[in-house]
Amino acid sequence: MASDFIDDMATHLESAFTLFTSISVDVLPEDLNAITIRRIPSAPLGRYMDSTKDWSIAFQVLVKHQEQWKAIQTMNNITIHLDQLGPGDVLSADDSYQFIKSEIYTMPILVEKDSRGSYIYSALFNATITKN
Repeated sequence: MASDFIDDMATHLESAFTLFTSISVDVLPEDLNAITIRRIPSAPLGRYMDSTKDWSIAFQVLVKHQEQWKAIQTMNNITIHLDQLGPGDVLSADDSYQFIKSEIYTMPILVEKDSRGSYIYSALFNATITKN
């Protein structure tokens, strides 16, 4: 379920933006320019009388580009977009959850300039979903 959410979020971002590359899931590619989304540790929020359960899914977006301004611009655009998402904005491909919201909890920051000269930026987010 949670890995499905990450795939669904990648699909959502690719449909919301014209990006310089497709989004990979989990591992940042060796390419000079890349975008990755991956899950990071988080805990469930709560269980309800009707057996539904809210989950908080923490995830990271990494943007890597040889042109620093392009990495910053892309990361900032993605961050603003993700912080504004609300109910129903991200669709479950297999109908296993309902998307509630997404919020930033760590602003974009330079992670490193790698050995090949690409700038890597990262931001962290929390999404809330209800498991069906």
